Amino acid sequence: FLAGRHRAAVEVYKEVMRIGKDDWITHHNRALCYAFLKDSEKASTAFQTSLKLCPTIESYVAFGDMLLLRDEAELAVGVFEEGLELDKTNLDILIRLGRLYLTYRKDVEKARDVFEMVLEREPRNNEALKSISAIHILNHSHVAALVKYRALASTTTLTRTNLATLYNDLGMSFYSQSKFNLALPLLLKSLALQPLNAQIHHNLGLVHLHTSQFASAIKYFETAAKLNPKRGETYLWLGVAYFNAGMGERAERVLETGVRVDGYVQVAHISDLLKLNKYNRLMVFFCSFAVAIPGRVQSYA
Repeated sequence: FLAGRHRAAVEVYKEVMRIGKDDWITHHNRALCYAFLKDSEKASTAFQTSLKLCPTIESYVAFGDMLLLRDEAELAVGVFEEGLELDKTNLDILIRLGRLYLTYRKDVEKARDVFEMVLEREPRNNEALKSISAIHILNHSHVAALVKYRALASTTTLTRTNLATLYNDLGMSFYSQSKFNLALPLLLKSLALQPLNAQIHHNLGLVHLHTSQFASAIKYFETAAKLNPKRGETYLWLGVAYFNAGMGERAERVLETGVRVDGYVQVAHISDLLKLNKYNRLMVFFCSFAVAIPGRVQSYA
């Protein structure tokens, strides 16, 4: 089995069972072999036999994971819930259930309860902290989310890159809720950790643009474009910033650059554009530019 000869291992386990050693570990290992061989039906039968002989967390976790690989999430939930009855404090089971409640069943409250149980056992569990923070943001509990993210940020296991991603994700979560005053300091922390990250510069440009700080928005978008000159969306928003700053000619030039980079400029952020003060003039500008370059600019209402 450990050598990867799963078919041969199955035959060995059959022989072991034939001579009378019919215990849970034999069926468990046989189930793992069938799972590796992608014989899910026989694997399921072997896991079920193993659990009847001796319920173990090891078998519940392996069985549930196999079901997830088969895209049978509902059955996996049932298996993990049975496993939780065996040990209500097992982190492997709790984390798997939390993920499924949150992403598959969309049961935010139940997912939160499960991840809180994880944190009772392991207060600095990265996945639980991040998941609960996301749940708080969904529930518009931004202060609670910030507390959890700070706890996550204080863990010693995070690399600079992971920590920068963490601050960026939280900042953009607040940005999506139009909580720009909360988004800005988090994005600046992210930038301090990764000063050459084009995405973070781009995101800071968005925050400054939506707070009418056009000079700062231009600075961040220009830097983002230098760091990643092949991203057309950055040129679009840089053009928006130039236009709002009264620099129409520069806006047109940068939009032309975006067209050359992407082949077209897609104005797909109408909901964001609506938040800007000069929306009507801005759309007239884009429409006139679309006429100037037929077939190159696509607008979506």
